Amino acid sequence: KLIKVKLNPTGAKYNQKELRFRHISGKNTLYLFLGSATLMLLQSCSNTKFLKEDEKLYTYTWFSENGFGKINNKPLKAYELYLVGHAKTNRPIFFLPRTSLTIHNYCVPSGKWGPRHYINKIFQQPPVLLEQVNPEFRLKVMKQRLAEMGHFDSDITLDVKVYGKDQKKARAKYNIFFETAYRYRKLDFYNQGTRPDSIIAASMPQSLIRPGIDYWVKDLEDERGRLSQILKNHGHYYFNSDFLLFHADTAVGEKQVDL
Repeated sequence: KLIKVKLNPTGAKYNQKELRFRHISGKNTLYLFLGSATLMLLQSCSNTKFLKEDEKLYTYTWFSENGFGKINNKPLKAYELYLVGHAKTNRPIFFLPRTSLTIHNYCVPSGKWGPRHYINKIFQQPPVLLEQVNPEFRLKVMKQRLAEMGHFDSDITLDVKVYGKDQKKARAKYNIFFETAYRYRKLDFYNQGTRPDSIIAASMPQSLIRPGIDYWVKDLEDERGRLSQILKNHGHYYFNSDFLLFHADTAVGEKQVDL
């Protein structure tokens, strides 16, 4: 079978399939180069000029923490606070920051179909604004979480910085100051002599609340869940964990709590 061939300057022979493959590969490389160049060009464009006069683009959240004395479970407690303070910003694409926002602003589709329409639909993201993140509200929730962990003397401060040549960008920094947490001194259960009270009293040696460990509302919720399940296992199917109440006395001194 005869195959048409062409000679390159070096004298090597290429058949038609090889020539076609080389042509396609060259086109793909060109498209990739043009696409990358377009993304970089768009990335250099300003996204803040599309914002209203009173709007600020939220860029990122920063945390710092300092501890005074022994802080038990500090990584876990810090993580709980980070979950509250962290806010998602406009996500990057191909390691280029805020590419999704650039596509939202500059790649506006002219119709309901076509490459621009699908690129905008898949990759675009509207701007994340400072007022939407609301760092002041997050600060209040973080302080509440800090108290729920037993750090009644600890504090968190907020620093919101507005920057950029047009003052249209903002970022938030939370400064966490840990003090030693309050600890359980003892747990007393008031047994009124009823059958449920007797069941609860018998299970107290297995209580999750033990003297010396840090006060944490999460532990109280887990203890209520444990006791509620024990009562249900004994036939009290409609018992609710909200029926169990804790009274905490934090005024006993030396950062101790009596329950």
